[in-house]
Amino acid sequence: MAHIGVLRVLEELRVPVDIVVGTSFGAIIGGAYAGGADVAELERIVLATDWGRVLQDRPARDALSVRRREDDALVSSRLELGITRDGLAPPGGAFTSSEVERLLRRLTPTVSLRQVHQLPLVYRAVATDMLNGEMVIPLQVPLFTAMRASMAVPGAFTPITVDGRPLGDGGLVRNLPVDLARKLGAEVVIAVNVGTPLGGPEVLTSAFGMAQQMIGILTEQNVQRSLRELTPRDVLVTPDLGNTDFLAFDRTGANIEAGAAAARVQSQRLQPWSVSAEAWAEHQRRRTALHAALSTSPPTVAAVRVQALDRSGRPLEEAVDTRLQIGQPITPGALSDAADRVTRELGAERVEAVLVGEGASREVVLLPISSALTGGRLRLGLDMSTDLASSSEFTLSGLYSLGGRNAAGGEWRTLLRAGAVNEVQTEWYQPLAAGSRWFVTARAGTRTEVFTIYDDALRSEGVVRTANAFASLALGRQLWDSVQAQLGIQQRQLRARFAIPDFGEVPSKRDNSWFGNLSLDTLDSLGFPTRGHLFSVAGERYGAAQSDLRVEGLFAASRGPWAGHVYGVSQRTSFAIAVPLALGGFLRLSGAPQNSLVAERLAFGRAVLARQVSTLPATLGGAVRVGLSLEAGRVNESPGEAPSINSLHRAGSIFTVLETRFGPMYLGFGHTRQVGNSVYLFLGSVLLPSGIVR
Repeated sequence: MAHIGVLRVLEELRVPVDIVVGTSFGAIIGGAYAGGADVAELERIVLATDWGRVLQDRPARDALSVRRREDDALVSSRLELGITRDGLAPPGGAFTSSEVERLLRRLTPTVSLRQVHQLPLVYRAVATDMLNGEMVIPLQVPLFTAMRASMAVPGAFTPITVDGRPLGDGGLVRNLPVDLARKLGAEVVIAVNVGTPLGGPEVLTSAFGMAQQMIGILTEQNVQRSLRELTPRDVLVTPDLGNTDFLAFDRTGANIEAGAAAARVQSQRLQPWSVSAEAWAEHQRRRTALHAALSTSPPTVAAVRVQALDRSGRPLEEAVDTRLQIGQPITPGALSDAADRVTRELGAERVEAVLVGEGASREVVLLPISSALTGGRLRLGLDMSTDLASSSEFTLSGLYSLGGRNAAGGEWRTLLRAGAVNEVQTEWYQPLAAGSRWFVTARAGTRTEVFTIYDDALRSEGVVRTANAFASLALGRQLWDSVQAQLGIQQRQLRARFAIPDFGEVPSKRDNSWFGNLSLDTLDSLGFPTRGHLFSVAGERYGAAQSDLRVEGLFAASRGPWAGHVYGVSQRTSFAIAVPLALGGFLRLSGAPQNSLVAERLAFGRAVLARQVSTLPATLGGAVRVGLSLEAGRVNESPGEAPSINSLHRAGSIFTVLETRFGPMYLGFGHTRQVGNSVYLFLGSVLLPSGIVR
């Protein structure tokens, strides 16, 4: 960010730049400037950027496919590993590439796909060959590719492959490329040194900290070598960034001003290179001419092709609806949206965009790059709810998905749970054709749970064990990117046993049913949603006059440091014991015992509001918030039961929530009127569990 402040002062002093060389974020800001970007616009973009969204371990949830969003409902954690023939494979970086690449396109809104040698100013980005450690200067590549290669910090972002070479952060070999500028003909070098100081003993306590310290040592060594190459004519600008590390994006504004202040200190040294207002205007016209031309007359789409590689490495065209239309202007926004769609549908790590041909109309080729999670992926999770006293539930979960089973995109998904809930569930998902929005699913599974039974005074009086087994077949359609509908048939067997006291087993129930559901989901999280909507309606019909119905809705929003949601659910079932509907527990009538209010009919609503007070280190998670909830719920034994004043329970809570890589973790205190208080430690989804077995 300090580079932006330096460029601002160079423009104030009217110092023209002929050559730009950069490394890592210097390559990004330098590349944008060499391509004709306006410095004030660069500053506006980085100040307005939601860095918490950019520095995520996966794409934004509303950018995922419906299938991957369903994964969040099955396992709340985001800890995922790839499964290959060689064993388990972690993701290539701590942060996802998609949001960073979207930001790069915003910083270079017109020239990102132009070749490096086509830019108005001479530009070079420094990268490192991650196999042999050689310095690499990508030339016959688009500006976007050169920038993306240079900023791939090891451990943070996945390296990218250029001409068969995996390229990463150029800071490993040349963080201050003075010699490269000299080779390109620079007579005077303005060197901007924003190297991060080495950390103390505290950074050596984690694997990521150790990796960053190692990178810092390598970087500092080559920076000192570059500083010795400066001559008396050159100008060294060293912004005072204190102990700011390279992920301190919460100090963006301060870092920009630090760069400007350091450049002004050198204003007397820079003054001899200042030019007249007329010469400066001509320099700016030349620097921005390509940007201006592409802004007014961008090329249009002549054809669109999505080209992946099959398992043997042969080119394979994929049927993905990119929404790019023939004759449509090729803009960074349109390309980013198309790349997001391909990423979402094919589960790619990232998507490269290439323009083929010359002239005013070009073919757009989108190249999905597989990630370690493409194909087989394993998600591990822990759901935890304890009042630190009498009630505790812990469930370990594992979700295995194996995609790309055939040309149409078939997927096999299996869920295992052990703990408070023991479950095995497997599903085959099959689109009717490649790129089709129609699909069929076949599912089967078993689930056992143990529930505490409470009397009218909410005192524990027994334990019931339930067991459900089911098999289903459904036809579905994805109506829009976030809306899906299904209609199917199901057979299930429901059993229950009063274990304490041992009254024996309730007669089992076997039934065949029709079911249907419609869902919309654009939430950014199921643990602490801050934006988006959720709406779903699910019903099941069996027997002569028996049915289940569930309607659920959630609206989440944020403004500045504040975020919250409003949530409501109404549900009914004909099997209160075997398929329990229950309230009680954190954010489900906080203060009441876990699942203590059970009935055939249930209605519940709450409002949650929280304020961000801090931020976890980017490698550990995100925001730290404090907040409160207001809750109300009612349970009724039967449709004919008249509601009473006492049947409506009012509750509330105060809490602290940490957004960790395993999901939001809550520590809270809850109170339910005329019931009691509880202290909670909670990790999992804030949606009410569904009694409908699907």
